[in-house]
Parts: sequence; C-alpha cells; structure tokens
Amino acid sequence: MEVYKLYPQLNNSDRRQQNTTVYRDRRSGIDRRTQFTSDPDISDRRINPKLRKDIEEVKDVFKAFRPDKNPDSSFKQDAEIGAATSIPYVRRLKNANDAFEQHDYFKGLGIIFLQFINVKEDWRDITKIFKKPNTPYDYQIPFSFIRGTPLEKCEFLDKFDKTLAETKSGKKFLKTVGTKKFLPFDTKNYNKLGDSVYAFKSEGNLLSKIVCRTLLRIPVLSFAFVAILEIPTILKSKKHFDQAKKSIVNVTLTVLVGALIGAIGAYMGPLGSLVGLGIGSYLGNKIAKKINNL
Repeated sequence: MEVYKLYPQLNNSDRRQQNTTVYRDRRSGIDRRTQFTSDPDISDRRINPKLRKDIEEVKDVFKAFRPDKNPDSSFKQDAEIGAATSIPYVRRLKNANDAFEQHDYFKGLGIIFLQFINVKEDWRDITKIFKKPNTPYDYQIPFSFIRGTPLEKCEFLDKFDKTLAETKSGKKFLKTVGTKKFLPFDTKNYNKLGDSVYAFKSEGNLLSKIVCRTLLRIPVLSFAFVAILEIPTILKSKKHFDQAKKSIVNVTLTVLVGALIGAIGAYMGPLGSLVGLGIGSYLGNKIAKKINNL
C-alpha cells in the first residue's frame, strides 16, 4: 500500500503548487513575478510607459547642466587651450602629442624637430613681450622658416625662404585686394648671413592691410614642411583622395586662421601677436575638423 499518497499535501515536489513565494525563476534568469529586472534592457521594456515618460522629461530638464553637454563649459575649455597654445612650446608639444595619439609618428617627430630648431627663436619671441619694441606696431617683420635656427646659414634654403606675400602670385593677389605698395622699415637687425632684416607695412584699404600682414606671416617653406608631414597619413589611408582633401583643409585652415588672427593681434604688440597666433591656430584646427566631419 502506498501510504505516502494518503497525505499528498505533505509531499508535494512541484514547487509551482506550493504556497511559498518564488522570488526568482532560475531557468530563465528573469524574475517573472515583477516588472523590474537586473537587466536594464529588459527592465526598460517592462517599465510603466507613464513612468518612462516622466523619467525622460526629467533627463531633458537636467541635460543642459551636464558638464560634457554644457556649451559654456566647452567654450571655456577651448578658450583655455587656445590661450595655453599661445606659448610656442606648448603649441608644438600639444600638436606632437596629438599626432602620436593618432599613431602619426612621422608627423609627431617632424613637429618635435621644429620645436628643437626653434627653441632659441621662440624664446626671443616670448621675451619681446617684456621689452620696448624697436619696430612700430603697424609694421610686420616677414616670418621665416630658418631665421634664428641652426638652418639659417644654409644659403640654399635662404633662397626659398620667402613669405606668401613675397611670391609672384602673392603680390598679384595683394594688388587685387587693394594693396598699393610696401613701405620698408630697417629693424637694425641682421641674419647670420649678414643681410638686414626689414619690416613692412602696406598702403591701401583696411582689408588689404590685414591680408598683406597675414601673408607676411606665412613662410612658403613652413607651409610646405607642414604639408609634407601629412603625406604618411594620406598613404596609410584606404581612401587616398578623401584623406588628401582632409589634409589640405586641415593644413590650410590651421595655418591661415593662425596667421590671420595673429596679424590682427599684432597691431596690439608682441603679446597680441603671440596670443592671436596660438588661438588662431587652435580655432583653425577645430574648424578644419568640423568641415572634415561633414
């Protein structure tokens, strides 16, 4: 006789028929007795629609105050970085670090090379802030790729060390925007080859003066050197043509905007020149990235 069957309630092996609470179904890993689970994806699907709507509304209210989404915070960060890059050493080291982070080792080493040969000249530019200038603020000394560097004695490079304003196409362009003529000013300084260093200002309308000063701040060799540093990036890209366009936009805007804002700032003296160049280069690079991401 099967005695245990006389009292089935005492020997019920099916837990689904028991009165004890089942907190979790171990077969599926999901608590089917509640609408919330430890899985955020599943919980989101089971959450009450009205509650979900309320949560989203609260998120929208506080969204503008999140540090990573706050436009004012982003602007402040950009302003701080732009001001810091006004110091030539900081600007080049930042650019080199950015290149290494993107695995552009050739570009990074090239920027470090520029930093090395320009240590003395950069220091001279910084100390000008604290000295009485010997050149009027409305005159611009043409920038140079080799002046003040160990390469200055190289006569071969000296022949090509000109600014865009001193090239034939540059002169034609300046005439187009209204430049009438250049007025020289002897700075009483000499390069290592014994040649006098002159500053210039242009006669014409305001636009032509700013454009002229901008082009006087862009050495052809500097532009060419920076462009060469982009070659490995283009070659290692699967889409050479697309990357070439991005590199052209990046180099052109970084150099041009830096020269433009630096030229405007130079009317306020050496400090304005340095700060303008740093902020302009940083903004030019940011604008180039925005365009390339379109």
